[in-house]
Amino acid sequence: MVLQATTLREFAERPFGRCVSGDGWLYYASADGALFGIVCWGAVRDSDLDKLKAGMDAGLSPSLQPHVTLIDTRRLRSVDAQAFAVLAGYVDGRRAALTRSVSRLAVVRSDGLLGSVAEGFYQVVAPPYPVQVFADLDRALTWLGVGARAVEAVRAAERMQADVVGLAPFVRDLRAFLEASPSSASLAAAARALGLSPRTFQRRLRDARIRFKSEVAISRIRLAQERLADPGVPITALAMELGFASSQHFSNCFRRVIGTSPSQWRKSRQAVRP
Repeated sequence: MVLQATTLREFAERPFGRCVSGDGWLYYASADGALFGIVCWGAVRDSDLDKLKAGMDAGLSPSLQPHVTLIDTRRLRSVDAQAFAVLAGYVDGRRAALTRSVSRLAVVRSDGLLGSVAEGFYQVVAPPYPVQVFADLDRALTWLGVGARAVEAVRAAERMQADVVGLAPFVRDLRAFLEASPSSASLAAAARALGLSPRTFQRRLRDARIRFKSEVAISRIRLAQERLADPGVPITALAMELGFASSQHFSNCFRRVIGTSPSQWRKSRQAVRP
Protein backbone atom coordinates (compact mmCIF):
# COMPACT_ATOMS: atom_id res chain seq x y z
CA MET A 1 0.00 0.00 0.00
CA VAL A 2 1.10 3.57 -0.72
CA LEU A 3 -0.55 6.50 1.05
CA GLN A 4 -0.66 10.06 -0.22
CA ALA A 5 1.37 12.38 1.99
CA THR A 6 -0.38 15.69 2.60
CA THR A 7 2.81 17.78 2.48
CA LEU A 8 6.41 17.47 1.35
CA ARG A 9 7.48 17.76 4.98
CA GLU A 10 5.29 14.81 5.94
CA PHE A 11 6.78 12.75 3.11
CA ALA A 12 10.34 13.75 4.05
CA GLU A 13 9.76 12.74 7.69
CA ARG A 14 8.04 9.42 6.87
CA PRO A 15 8.63 8.45 3.22
CA PHE A 16 8.19 4.68 3.51
CA GLY A 17 4.84 3.57 2.13
CA ARG A 18 3.96 7.13 1.08
CA CYS A 19 3.96 9.31 -2.01
CA VAL A 20 3.80 12.90 -3.16
CA SER A 21 2.50 14.03 -6.52
CA GLY A 22 2.48 17.06 -8.75
CA ASP A 23 1.56 18.09 -12.27
CA GLY A 24 2.63 15.09 -14.32
CA TRP A 25 4.56 13.07 -11.72
CA LEU A 26 4.19 10.90 -8.65
CA TYR A 27 7.11 10.04 -6.36
CA TYR A 28 6.79 7.18 -3.87
CA ALA A 29 8.64 4.77 -1.61
CA SER A 30 7.86 1.15 -0.79
CA ALA A 31 6.88 0.27 2.77
CA ASP A 32 10.23 -1.41 3.41
CA GLY A 33 12.28 1.42 1.91
CA ALA A 34 13.90 -0.91 -0.61
CA LEU A 35 12.56 1.01 -3.62
CA PHE A 36 11.85 4.64 -4.46
CA GLY A 37 10.04 5.31 -7.71
CA ILE A 38 8.78 7.99 -10.06
CA VAL A 39 5.84 7.73 -12.43
CA CYS A 40 5.74 10.44 -15.13
CA TRP A 41 2.92 11.25 -17.53
CA GLY A 42 1.68 13.93 -19.85
CA ALA A 43 4.02 16.86 -20.45
CA VAL A 44 7.03 17.51 -18.23
CA ARG A 45 8.05 21.17 -17.93
CA ASP A 46 10.73 22.75 -15.79
CA SER A 47 8.07 24.69 -13.85
CA ASP A 48 6.71 21.35 -12.53
CA LEU A 49 10.00 20.10 -11.14
CA ASP A 50 10.77 22.07 -7.96
CA LYS A 51 8.40 19.99 -5.84
CA LEU A 52 9.60 16.77 -7.45
CA LYS A 53 13.23 17.62 -6.69
CA ALA A 54 12.31 18.41 -3.08
CA GLY A 55 10.58 15.04 -2.81
CA MET A 56 13.54 13.24 -4.36
CA ASP A 57 15.82 14.88 -1.80
CA ALA A 58 13.88 12.99 0.90
CA GLY A 59 15.08 9.76 -0.66
CA LEU A 60 18.69 10.90 -0.36
CA SER A 61 18.69 11.34 3.42
CA PRO A 62 21.88 9.94 4.99
CA SER A 63 19.68 8.20 7.57
CA LEU A 64 18.20 5.89 4.92
CA GLN A 65 19.66 2.62 3.71
CA PRO A 66 20.66 2.40 0.02
CA HIS A 67 17.74 1.56 -2.25
CA VAL A 68 16.93 0.91 -5.89
CA THR A 69 15.01 3.38 -8.04
CA LEU A 70 12.42 2.83 -10.76
CA ILE A 71 11.46 5.58 -13.22
CA ASP A 72 8.40 4.83 -15.33
CA THR A 73 8.20 7.15 -18.36
CA ARG A 74 5.76 5.12 -20.48
CA ARG A 75 2.99 7.71 -20.18
CA LEU A 76 5.04 10.75 -21.13
CA ARG A 77 3.80 12.83 -24.05
CA SER A 78 6.44 15.55 -24.16
CA VAL A 79 9.51 16.87 -22.32
CA ASP A 80 10.72 20.39 -22.91
CA ALA A 81 14.43 21.11 -23.26
CA GLN A 82 14.61 23.15 -20.08
CA ALA A 83 13.12 20.31 -18.03
CA PHE A 84 15.79 17.99 -19.44
CA ALA A 85 18.45 20.47 -18.38
CA VAL A 86 16.95 20.88 -14.89
CA LEU A 87 16.96 17.12 -14.30
CA ALA A 88 20.51 16.81 -15.62
CA GLY A 89 21.55 19.56 -13.23
CA TYR A 90 19.88 17.74 -10.36
CA VAL A 91 21.83 14.54 -11.03
CA ASP A 92 25.12 16.44 -11.31
CA GLY A 93 24.40 18.52 -8.22
CA ARG A 94 23.43 15.52 -6.06
CA ARG A 95 25.99 13.10 -7.45
CA ALA A 96 27.61 12.25 -4.11
CA ALA A 97 24.27 11.71 -2.38
CA LEU A 98 22.94 9.66 -5.29
CA THR A 99 26.05 7.47 -5.28
CA ARG A 100 25.56 6.80 -1.58
CA SER A 101 21.78 6.28 -1.66
CA VAL A 102 20.92 4.55 -4.96
CA SER A 103 22.34 1.09 -5.68
CA ARG A 104 20.83 0.79 -9.17
CA LEU A 105 18.20 2.48 -11.33
CA ALA A 106 15.81 1.10 -13.95
CA VAL A 107 14.00 3.24 -16.52
CA VAL A 108 10.86 1.93 -18.21
CA ARG A 109 10.47 3.64 -21.56
CA SER A 110 7.70 3.96 -24.10
CA ASP A 111 8.01 3.32 -27.81
CA GLY A 112 8.90 6.06 -30.28
CA LEU A 113 10.68 9.38 -29.88
CA LEU A 114 9.79 9.98 -26.21
CA GLY A 115 11.14 6.58 -25.33
CA SER A 116 14.39 7.45 -27.08
CA VAL A 117 14.59 10.70 -25.09
CA ALA A 118 14.11 8.80 -21.82
CA GLU A 119 16.72 6.24 -22.80
CA GLY A 120 19.14 8.90 -23.97
CA PHE A 121 19.10 10.88 -20.72
CA TYR A 122 21.72 8.69 -19.07
CA GLN A 123 23.79 8.69 -22.23
CA VAL A 124 24.07 12.46 -21.89
CA VAL A 125 24.29 12.54 -18.07
CA ALA A 126 26.85 10.12 -16.65
CA PRO A 127 24.95 8.06 -14.05
CA PRO A 128 26.42 7.70 -10.54
CA TYR A 129 24.93 4.17 -10.30
CA PRO A 130 24.21 1.23 -12.63
CA VAL A 131 21.35 2.04 -15.04
CA GLN A 132 19.34 -0.18 -17.36
CA VAL A 133 16.48 0.83 -19.68
CA PHE A 134 13.54 -1.50 -20.34
CA ALA A 135 10.43 -1.51 -22.49
CA ASP A 136 8.72 -3.88 -20.02
CA LEU A 137 7.97 -3.11 -16.37
CA ASP A 138 8.22 -6.71 -15.19
CA ARG A 139 11.71 -7.05 -16.67
CA ALA A 140 12.75 -3.84 -14.94
CA LEU A 141 11.53 -5.15 -11.59
CA THR A 142 13.35 -8.42 -12.12
CA TRP A 143 16.61 -6.61 -12.86
CA LEU A 144 16.18 -4.42 -9.78
CA GLY A 145 15.81 -7.60 -7.72
CA VAL A 146 13.06 -6.21 -5.51
CA GLY A 147 10.79 -8.15 -3.19
CA ALA A 148 7.05 -8.32 -2.69
CA ARG A 149 6.66 -5.04 -0.81
CA ALA A 150 8.43 -3.09 -3.53
CA VAL A 151 6.32 -4.72 -6.25
CA GLU A 152 3.19 -3.92 -4.25
CA ALA A 153 4.31 -0.29 -4.02
CA VAL A 154 4.85 -0.12 -7.79
CA ARG A 155 1.34 -1.46 -8.45
CA ALA A 156 -0.14 0.88 -5.86
CA ALA A 157 1.65 3.85 -7.44
CA GLU A 158 0.26 2.88 -10.84
CA ARG A 159 -3.25 2.81 -9.39
CA MET A 160 -2.74 6.16 -7.68
CA GLN A 161 -1.40 7.71 -10.88
CA ALA A 162 -4.44 6.42 -12.68
CA ASP A 163 -6.66 7.97 -10.02
CA VAL A 164 -4.85 11.30 -10.40
CA VAL A 165 -5.39 11.44 -14.16
CA GLY A 166 -8.65 9.51 -14.16
CA LEU A 167 -8.10 5.83 -14.87
CA ALA A 168 -9.99 4.70 -17.92
CA PRO A 169 -13.00 2.60 -16.96
CA PHE A 170 -11.69 0.02 -19.41
CA VAL A 171 -8.57 -0.60 -17.28
CA ARG A 172 -10.55 -0.73 -14.03
CA ASP A 173 -13.01 -3.19 -15.53
CA LEU A 174 -10.25 -5.33 -17.03
CA ARG A 175 -8.38 -5.63 -13.73
CA ALA A 176 -11.58 -6.45 -11.87
CA PHE A 177 -12.33 -9.21 -14.39
CA LEU A 178 -8.84 -10.66 -14.16
CA GLU A 179 -8.90 -10.78 -10.38
CA ALA A 180 -12.32 -12.46 -10.41
CA SER A 181 -11.44 -14.97 -13.17
CA PRO A 182 -7.72 -15.82 -12.86
CA SER A 183 -7.91 -19.26 -14.43
CA SER A 184 -10.02 -18.33 -17.48
CA ALA A 185 -8.44 -15.02 -18.38
CA SER A 186 -8.15 -15.31 -22.15
CA LEU A 187 -8.18 -12.23 -24.32
CA ALA A 188 -11.44 -13.33 -25.95
CA ALA A 189 -13.09 -13.96 -22.58
CA ALA A 190 -11.97 -10.57 -21.27
CA ALA A 191 -13.28 -8.82 -24.38
CA ARG A 192 -16.66 -10.54 -23.98
CA ALA A 193 -16.83 -9.69 -20.29
CA LEU A 194 -16.23 -6.02 -21.08
CA GLY A 195 -18.71 -6.04 -23.95
CA LEU A 196 -16.09 -5.30 -26.60
CA SER A 197 -15.05 -6.89 -29.86
CA PRO A 198 -11.52 -8.39 -29.83
CA ARG A 199 -10.32 -5.64 -32.19
CA THR A 200 -11.73 -2.85 -30.00
CA PHE A 201 -10.36 -4.57 -26.91
CA GLN A 202 -6.86 -4.67 -28.38
CA ARG A 203 -7.09 -1.02 -29.41
CA ARG A 204 -8.07 -0.09 -25.83
CA LEU A 205 -5.04 -1.99 -24.55
CA ARG A 206 -2.79 0.02 -26.86
CA ASP A 207 -4.44 3.28 -25.86
CA ALA A 208 -3.96 2.45 -22.17
CA ARG A 209 -0.33 1.40 -22.82
CA ILE A 210 -0.78 -1.93 -21.05
CA ARG A 211 -0.19 -5.50 -22.16
CA PHE A 212 -2.80 -8.17 -21.65
CA LYS A 213 -0.27 -10.89 -20.76
CA SER A 214 1.35 -8.65 -18.17
CA GLU A 215 -2.01 -7.75 -16.64
CA VAL A 216 -2.93 -11.45 -16.44
CA ALA A 217 0.39 -12.35 -14.83
CA ILE A 218 0.18 -9.54 -12.28
CA SER A 219 -3.40 -10.42 -11.29
CA ARG A 220 -2.53 -14.10 -10.88
CA ILE A 221 0.60 -13.40 -8.86
CA ARG A 222 -1.29 -10.95 -6.63
CA LEU A 223 -3.85 -13.68 -5.89
CA ALA A 224 -1.06 -16.19 -5.43
CA GLN A 225 0.51 -14.01 -2.74
CA GLU A 226 -2.79 -13.94 -0.86
CA ARG A 227 -3.18 -17.74 -1.08
CA LEU A 228 0.47 -18.44 -0.19
CA ALA A 229 -0.11 -16.79 3.16
CA ASP A 230 -1.95 -20.01 4.07
CA PRO A 231 0.79 -22.63 4.68
CA GLY A 232 -1.74 -25.40 4.09
CA VAL A 233 -2.19 -24.58 0.40
CA PRO A 234 0.07 -26.78 -1.78
CA ILE A 235 2.00 -24.78 -4.38
CA THR A 236 1.24 -27.27 -7.15
CA ALA A 237 -2.50 -27.10 -6.44
CA LEU A 238 -2.34 -23.32 -6.34
CA ALA A 239 -0.63 -23.25 -9.74
CA MET A 240 -3.47 -25.28 -11.25
CA GLU A 241 -6.10 -23.19 -9.47
CA LEU A 242 -4.72 -19.99 -10.98
CA GLY A 243 -4.55 -21.38 -14.50
CA PHE A 244 -0.82 -22.04 -14.89
CA ALA A 245 0.18 -24.92 -17.13
CA SER A 246 2.47 -26.40 -14.47
CA SER A 247 4.02 -25.64 -11.11
CA GLN A 248 7.26 -24.79 -12.93
CA HIS A 249 5.45 -22.27 -15.13
CA PHE A 250 3.91 -20.76 -12.01
CA SER A 251 7.27 -20.60 -10.26
CA ASN A 252 8.95 -18.95 -13.26
CA CYS A 253 6.20 -16.34 -13.56
CA PHE A 254 6.22 -15.66 -9.82
CA ARG A 255 9.97 -15.22 -9.82
CA ARG A 256 9.81 -12.88 -12.85
CA VAL A 257 7.26 -10.60 -11.16
CA ILE A 258 8.31 -10.81 -7.49
CA GLY A 259 12.00 -11.69 -7.75
CA THR A 260 11.88 -14.90 -5.73
CA SER A 261 10.21 -18.32 -5.90
CA PRO A 262 6.76 -19.00 -4.36
CA SER A 263 8.26 -21.26 -1.69
CA GLN A 264 10.94 -18.71 -0.78
CA TRP A 265 8.35 -15.94 -0.63
CA ARG A 266 6.12 -18.05 1.63
CA LYS A 267 9.04 -18.74 3.98
CA SER A 268 9.92 -15.03 4.13
CA ARG A 269 6.34 -14.15 5.03
CA GLN A 270 6.20 -16.80 7.75
CA ALA A 271 9.52 -15.59 9.14
CA VAL A 272 8.20 -12.06 9.76
CA ARG A 273 4.96 -13.13 11.42
CA PRO A 274 4.74 -12.24 15.13
